[in-house]
Amino acid sequence: MLRIVQLTDIHIDTPDKPYYDIDVKGKFLSALEKISTYPDIDLLIISGDLAAHEGEIESYQWIEQQLKYVTVPYIVMAGNHDNMQNMQQVFDIDENHLHDGMLYFRQEVKGFPLLFLDTANYFLPQIQLDWLKKQPHVPSFLFMHHPPTFCNCIYMDNKYPLQNRDEVWPQLVQLPHIEHIFCGHYHTARSIFKDQKAIHIAPSTMLQIAACTKGFGAANHHPGWRVIEWDGKQLNTFVEYASLTV
Repeated sequence: MLRIVQLTDIHIDTPDKPYYDIDVKGKFLSALEKISTYPDIDLLIISGDLAAHEGEIESYQWIEQQLKYVTVPYIVMAGNHDNMQNMQQVFDIDENHLHDGMLYFRQEVKGFPLLFLDTANYFLPQIQLDWLKKQPHVPSFLFMHHPPTFCNCIYMDNKYPLQNRDEVWPQLVQLPHIEHIFCGHYHTARSIFKDQKAIHIAPSTMLQIAACTKGFGAANHHPGWRVIEWDGKQLNTFVEYASLTV
């Protein structure tokens, strides 16, 4: 059994720059505390927007200190609030995973391939799609910060979608070995099924955004995360929160 936990959009602030008066550090720590009770986690993925604003190095330093107490391997990804140069200074990022300042790579866990793309600039460059097409065409999970298509979340779809989704999605559709795509960015828990693919969005540890309103609205403030389990044939994925399970 392969078991992955995905945290995303943690938006850690700096001491002199609070993030909308939300205790993002406390929420992140509550998520880590709950996750630490799970048995047999193979990998923790933090899938972007680690920093609150523009990739503050102090935010990364604080996160790295907290992750020292995590007993499982972890991977950090870049989101649109991150700065790759600052991330490199703090986290142990494999230089082979960096290409022209972008973080995209393939990594096997228990023999199962995981693919990671970089959409930190609200775009997925063609060079990454070309790289993706060259990877072995075997069943793989794909991780990217932005969902690659609209996901029936009115506010985020209208305001902050992946800018070149109309070019990206048709190319992803041509890769049948990638059936499951795991994302963050939207601050909501949702799975969308389209063109024989599933897009699984993980909730934020900061707050959840209401999906069905045109304007910004918080659905709740419970820190959440996604659990991904794979037995070699079947995927089981679900979302949990620090105070409730859905």
